[in-house]
Amino acid sequence: MDHVFVRARFRGRDVIEFEKVLVDTGASFTVMPLEIAERYFIETPFTVDLRLGDGGVVKAKVFVAEGEVEGRRGPLRILAFESAIPVIG
Repeated sequence: MDHVFVRARFRGRDVIEFEKVLVDTGASFTVMPLEIAERYFIETPFTVDLRLGDGGVVKAKVFVAEGEVEGRRGPLRILAFESAIPVIG
């Protein structure tokens, strides 16, 4: 099975565009590195325990933004933590 990558734009406190970001249809959430989320997205007061694909658990901060992929836009909940790999879930 191949990996699926798309061009994506996110709007929150500022706009960031990715030329190539991984799409994971099995992921429940969109995940971003904390450094990107704090700069570009809108922070909420929430933190959650996020179970990763390898079974590990990390504390992730919750952000919101508008996402746009292939001309379709909508609101997103984004979970962010240190050293996360950008994934659209």
